[in-house]
Amino acid sequence: MDTQRIPYSLEPLDRRFVPSKPVNTAEDELFYWLEQQGRARLTLKRNGYGVNAVLTKQGVRLYSRTGKNISDKFPAVIAELGLTGFAGRDTHLSGELFVQKQYGKDDYAAFTEVIKSDIAGAISLQQKYIVRLMLYNVITIDGLDVTQLTHDDRFSIIHTNIPPNLKHILPVEILNMSFDVAQALVIQHNHEGLVIYDGWGVSGYALHGDHKRTPRPNTSWKWKPEKEDDFFVRNYTISSAPRNLGLVKDLCLLQIHGETGEIVDCGKTSSGLTVEDRKTLLDKELYPLVLQVVFHGRFEAGTLVNARIFQIRAPNEKSWQECVYHPTAKLKPFLGQLSEKRGSRIQR
Repeated sequence: MDTQRIPYSLEPLDRRFVPSKPVNTAEDELFYWLEQQGRARLTLKRNGYGVNAVLTKQGVRLYSRTGKNISDKFPAVIAELGLTGFAGRDTHLSGELFVQKQYGKDDYAAFTEVIKSDIAGAISLQQKYIVRLMLYNVITIDGLDVTQLTHDDRFSIIHTNIPPNLKHILPVEILNMSFDVAQALVIQHNHEGLVIYDGWGVSGYALHGDHKRTPRPNTSWKWKPEKEDDFFVRNYTISSAPRNLGLVKDLCLLQIHGETGEIVDCGKTSSGLTVEDRKTLLDKELYPLVLQVVFHGRFEAGTLVNARIFQIRAPNEKSWQECVYHPTAKLKPFLGQLSEKRGSRIQR
């Protein structure tokens, strides 16, 4: 079944709702395969703030990913949402708020200034910064759950219902270029990266209220010039070399296998650590520790190639349970099962 009545409330948005996110990383061969099949949909990865937009007969609301109502901070965005074809239709969409600079690059510092301000301050700052909302996914329309329609169908619904020339509301922008050209664009203009969708793939969400267990369907993925993901660390090795004698030598990188739930050994690294880091990380109370790591690739078993620690996550920024490994090797057979594109069965 492609559509069904939603099992959660829109007014107010059910706090149990947890939206899906793209898988953090995958091998480039997957994206070339999707491109060859005519199924790759490329978008620029925005650097903003993920939100839920809800439009019912009672009005228009904006919620953070965790369900906090932030509508009062963005009156211009709320007003333009009311001009779309979604107004009053029991619609739930996901998107990203951002402040844009030249060449489409986003100003994350400016948006952070806005979102961290109180209501009056946020509204005042929007005289200086133009905040926009790009809509990526329609979850519900006319009270129906449409996440099992294809990405292509849902992108079409978004484009059909957003009038042209709105200042603050934008439909998802699908890049009309090859994966190779899109990579060059990202590097040339220093964009954060790409989000790549399987146009024939479906989406989803969870209703457990635990944002540490965000669903990540194997139908959309992030791509960055360097591969990047989060890993957790439970232990380390001690250096016996004179230079760092008695300090942390290597951190043992781990992830949770996305299908089996087993712990995956992703290798060891110390690249990116300062001497001060090596001293601080001796403290056993810091573990399990979450690291953001960049790398060039993976071996089949999951071990990283040329891993470098980009940053040590703050204690409450991300939990170790969110460090999930999605093996690319099993994605192509999964995608190949979708041999026929599903048709939309709803009124757009």
